[in-house]
This record gives sequence, structure tokens and C-alpha cells, in this order.
Amino acid sequence: MSRVATIVTLNAVTEATLQHLTRAPSTPQGLAQGVKIVLAAAKGKANQEITSQLEIPEVTVGKWRRAFVARGLDGLQDATRSGRPAKYTAEDWQKVQHRVCQQPEYQSR
Repeated sequence: MSRVATIVTLNAVTEATLQHLTRAPSTPQGLAQGVKIVLAAAKGKANQEITSQLEIPEVTVGKWRRAFVARGLDGLQDATRSGRPAKYTAEDWQKVQHRVCQQPEYQSR
């Protein structure tokens, strides 16, 4: 039994925003790919059609489609990564910056 893809509907403002993102040269590639998926889904294309058109895995198409339906434009933003904890606190950086920006003692005389 196959699953039915989530239906994507766009209002005029959202569609205009997505169209702008596809044309903007500064749009990150991951976001641009998600936008293309959503626009194709809004035209009524199935995940398999989008997969062959954009040459990406079907899992990726389903992921972006579900994320957009669940959270709208916010769903297209990449999730934050945890990464390594900060080694230095903001206070440490402020101390270093203050020290670096001071003139050496031999120049102040």
C-alpha cells in the first residue's frame, strides 16, 4: 500500500516569496532545493515526478514537503546543529578584545 503525499497549497504572498527565493543569487543551495520541491508540489506533482525532475532522492522530497506543510516558510530553514560547546565565554572574548585594542606601554610615553 503506497502512502499519499501531503497536499501543498500556496497563497499569493507565499508563492511570490518562494519565486523570489528561487531567483535570488544569495539563496543558500539547501533552501533553494527545498523551495523548488515545494513549488513543484504546489503544482500537483507527485514525489516521484519531483524526484526525477530535480534528480534527488525521494526521501528528500518527502522531508521538505512535510516540513513546509507543518511549519510553512519556517519549515524550509535548516535545523540548527548542536556542534561543539563554546571553549571561551563572551566575557573571555571581551577581555581579549580590550587587551588587544590597547596601545603598548612603550608607545604611550
